[in-house]
Amino acid sequence: MNGAEGWDSRTDLDTWEEKLRCWILPFQLVAVSSWLAKQVHSSRLMSHWPLEVIHNVLDMSEWVVTDPGTARTMLGLDPDRPTVGFGSFGGLHDPVKGFDLLRQAILKISSAFDNLQLIIFGNEVAADIRIDGVQIFELGRFHSSHDLGVIYSAADVLAVPSRRETFGQVASEAHACGTPVVAFEETGLEDVVSHRQTGYLAKYLDVDALAEGLMWVLRESLNGGQHRFIRQCRKRAEQMWSEGVIVGAYARLYDQVMLRDHS
Repeated sequence: MNGAEGWDSRTDLDTWEEKLRCWILPFQLVAVSSWLAKQVHSSRLMSHWPLEVIHNVLDMSEWVVTDPGTARTMLGLDPDRPTVGFGSFGGLHDPVKGFDLLRQAILKISSAFDNLQLIIFGNEVAADIRIDGVQIFELGRFHSSHDLGVIYSAADVLAVPSRRETFGQVASEAHACGTPVVAFEETGLEDVVSHRQTGYLAKYLDVDALAEGLMWVLRESLNGGQHRFIRQCRKRAEQMWSEGVIVGAYARLYDQVMLRDHS
């Protein structure tokens, strides 16, 4: 039987049963977040396999803090206006990324900020998004870490309202650039955001809680907390996702696996 034809003709259940039959010896797994580890532990296939949580690595020399006012000027934005950021590749129309929830949340807080601006990045084609009382800037798609870092730094807060997220790379990059993040609990972003320290974790899929989180971060920033956020976010990134931390975690895990397999 042709291998490719055989797999294509199987149902998902057939494939699952084949894995259950063949995957006899467990091997070491690594999950990039605690949320993903929970999914593995709930799996009948791999729940008994050894599992370690090790986050994705960031190059701290590549992701750096830019002064927010300078970043906004570089992007042609008003440097004195409160700014919310949202970015994902094609995420405006992807329900998983939650832009529909963010739009509702911004509508709830727009009356409290008569000069709020929203920057959207990651889309190649402008989507012509309109939100009453909010000026929207669609910046398009960027690929270099330098350009993305400037965008992160330009935002008072980055909104990452994903319905499902295994880790939240955009959020960790934003933290490395000194930007707080508002996101939902019960996703991989729980490992990224320190609640009320480097952002806000809202009750899962609760638009009112998402609005409350955005409001809290914006007000803290406007009331002199911006530099505190920058310090705390950068410090968290360095302590959790820098090369030395992540490489060290993998090195320790390799040593443990070698000792276990040869004992």
